[in-house]
Amino acid sequence: MESIVDLPNWLFYAAIGACFGVAGGIVGWLLDRGGRKWARWIPVVTIALSAPVTREFVEPRLLNARVVREVEKMQWVSTLKTEMPDEYARVIGEFVAIAQSATTGEEEERRSGELTRRFFEHHRPNLPRAPDDLLARYLESYIALMKTVRLADGLNVCAQFAVNGQAAIQGKRIAYLNAFDDLARQVVVASAASIRAPRPVEAATADDWAAVASVYLESGGSAEGFSLLENQDASSPALCDVSIDFLQAVVDTAGPSGLRVRTEMTKVLVGS
Repeated sequence: MESIVDLPNWLFYAAIGACFGVAGGIVGWLLDRGGRKWARWIPVVTIALSAPVTREFVEPRLLNARVVREVEKMQWVSTLKTEMPDEYARVIGEFVAIAQSATTGEEEERRSGELTRRFFEHHRPNLPRAPDDLLARYLESYIALMKTVRLADGLNVCAQFAVNGQAAIQGKRIAYLNAFDDLARQVVVASAASIRAPRPVEAATADDWAAVASVYLESGGSAEGFSLLENQDASSPALCDVSIDFLQAVVDTAGPSGLRVRTEMTKVLVGS
């Protein structure tokens, strides 16, 4: 077993009951020696008290420890602990409250998903104001997610994802759990940085997009690719690789032009 919190609850009830019983026995024995015959009932009383004490004071702490351990397996939560400690405490508290009140596993999963979505919806506006290197990491993580979708479900689903975002893979997120987790971690890091030191946001110009287009063509892109990007036809499997290559060109474009386009692309993708 990994730790003491993995032990079943009945073992805690048994151990605490035994401790209370021993303590009550010792106290009862000492009092009984003084002629207090009623003291013989003390072990019975202390054992009886052990159950409500365990239920009220030990079980909540066990649940809290188990929830914290499980949610911290997600990279974005463990990153939140160091990047936004106050938000971490709030989010953990809500996860624990859900675990305490949910009556079924399905309800707990649904409410936990809603909590996660609310968190990222709240912090999405911060992301475009993050430093340039963190925008690039976010886009690279998004590219990795697209490649994971392509590998797992093929070009058609990947093309649909390029146009429709997460709606295209609804119900399949478990297959991309690690990729989504890394993307979420990048959102946390970038959002925290933008809150600490927000960067002024400038709109991308036609010249900025031309600079990205030049990088795209130099890396092997084609005019046909531009047509696919413009039409955003989710039924075209070729759109998958074209979108990946164009996003990579956005990441690779240097200077202020690259920064402004990365900012624009982040605004689009973070809400998809």
